[in-house]
Amino acid sequence: MYNDLIMKTEYEAKFLQIDIDAIRSRLRAADATLEQPLRLLRRIVYESPQLNAKNAYIRVRDEGHRVTLTYKAI
Repeated sequence: MYNDLIMKTEYEAKFLQIDIDAIRSRLRAADATLEQPLRLLRRIVYESPQLNAKNAYIRVRDEGHRVTLTYKAI
């Protein structure tokens, strides 16, 4: 039962200062298809001395159509 509670490892990448138009052009040239439209994502991270001691934080993410609260421990 405990193994059912363990979440899979999540990987997240952020790309800063990219030329969106150039990337879109290259993707169109490769016949790529759009799966998810570009959208504003708001994220707030809560930290505290207690969470820091556990190498953890709490994140609230607003994706426009849903809001998620996540506890992250590294």
